[in-house]
Amino acid sequence: MSDLIVPHGGLQEPINRNVPAEEAADFRARAASLPRVVVSEADLSTLYRLGDGGLSPLTGPMDREAFQRVLDEEVIVHDGKKYAWTIPLSFPIEEEQAKTLKAGQTVALVNPRNELVGSLEIRDVFPWDKAHYVRGVYGTERFDHPGGRMTERDSRTHLLGGEVRVLPHPKNPEYGRVKDGSFGANEMYAHALAARTLCDAYALTKDDKWKGPAQKALDFVVEAQDPVGGGWRYQPKQPGDLSVTGWQFAALKRGQLAGLVVPRNTWKMAEKFFDICEIAPGGEFSYTPGAGASPSMTAVGLLCRQYTGVGPKNPSLQKGVRNLKAHPPGMTGNLYYLYYANQVMYNFQGDIWRSWDTGVSAEGERIHPGMRNWLLNQQDKGDGTGHPHQMGSWSGSQGGRIMATSLSLLILEQVKRQPLNRHKAAIGE
Repeated sequence: MSDLIVPHGGLQEPINRNVPAEEAADFRARAASLPRVVVSEADLSTLYRLGDGGLSPLTGPMDREAFQRVLDEEVIVHDGKKYAWTIPLSFPIEEEQAKTLKAGQTVALVNPRNELVGSLEIRDVFPWDKAHYVRGVYGTERFDHPGGRMTERDSRTHLLGGEVRVLPHPKNPEYGRVKDGSFGANEMYAHALAARTLCDAYALTKDDKWKGPAQKALDFVVEAQDPVGGGWRYQPKQPGDLSVTGWQFAALKRGQLAGLVVPRNTWKMAEKFFDICEIAPGGEFSYTPGAGASPSMTAVGLLCRQYTGVGPKNPSLQKGVRNLKAHPPGMTGNLYYLYYANQVMYNFQGDIWRSWDTGVSAEGERIHPGMRNWLLNQQDKGDGTGHPHQMGSWSGSQGGRIMATSLSLLILEQVKRQPLNRHKAAIGE
């Protein structure tokens, strides 16, 4: 472990709550007589990461005290010390089932197909305060946004906390020759970010220890592409959406610029997907084909067009930039949108970029705060009561404070990169 980043929570090695192979048969036999709790497809990812230590130092879903502390303070406590944690994790259940469960009881955990995936020694059963959850996770009292609506419409009203044992995540045989290029879960969002990180590590160091893993990660992206529509979504080979596709495409482009191999047909299929997400007469994009346009998806679509080699003289791209200029920094606090829009403007360079970055028009008129100044002004100064540990971070993302801070730093470091039009590599070369 000496050459690896230490696990979160002051540990020397990750927590391991997986059931060893030699104990699996006995574990299954004992679980057969236990009450069953269904773990949703979304929560299965949490369960498997609790098992393999990806969520160290947690040993299971949070009890009420830990859950509320994360919402209020964005920390967990381990061995008497506080560590940053922005999203609380507990297992939701229906009210009727909650009435039958109590602390000290052990239940079998099953997936939506009623297949055993683990067990939970219950430490706490408590009501799910959805208003508090939405306020703490999304930073708003409102429910009229995707995360709020998802929470409000969830029929489950209570949460389970405790300690798990987990049957290891089964390998998907459909992954074939590139199955070892995944990162252990079927989540394409997370895979794209990890793949991009490996590609950047190889590009910056040219160290061969990164080259093989980075290429395998890209191979997995290629294999996961929807063979019909050309996009990507949450699971491999699903019909795509532009948000997930944008992250995959960025990882592929980073890999290509680093000298890694991406098949020509992968680019061509993706361009087909961009075509059906672009709304006539051009310059606006939708989340999925046939849906309405949004500034965020327009920014993603325009950046992907730039990745394919579309230049600044393209009429649709120019129209798209005018659409982005109508939603400048300071008008929206949507960091996801600003992350993509900032890259589009930076790749244009010239007056378009200077106006976006500084907030001053070519004629010298102040038209908005400017990307850099606005973002720096949003940074937490640590003067909020009870939250000094948040100093230096950002909020403003549905993914929580860590995601908001990551997006903000990526926006600020954009100027350290070459604009796309200065790279010699072109799509398909």
